[in-house]
Amino acid sequence: MPNTLIATRAGWITEPGAVIDAVQSALREALKIPEGDRTLRLIEHPPSHFAVPPGRGEKFTLIEVTMFSGRSMSAKRALISRRSSEDGCLPHRILHRSL
Repeated sequence: MPNTLIATRAGWITEPGAVIDAVQSALREALKIPEGDRTLRLIEHPPSHFAVPPGRGEKFTLIEVTMFSGRSMSAKRALISRRSSEDGCLPHRILHRSL
């Protein structure tokens, strides 16, 4: 069961549930997890508490997926590719980290 944290600055996400659903959809498709396997957190930080790397924009989002070892590199790449294309997300606004 992957444990997923979505972190971003507060104020720009109008539909938090849609963001969570989009990430869950990408996880299910890329990692072939069951529908009920759902451990996701969306945390919106005050701008003063969430530094954005230069050139990334105010909607920069950090998606951290923690999973057991054994997932193939192709599955991890599929997840990154799938998430970056969801809802018109711009890849330079998303930082993926898989553990």
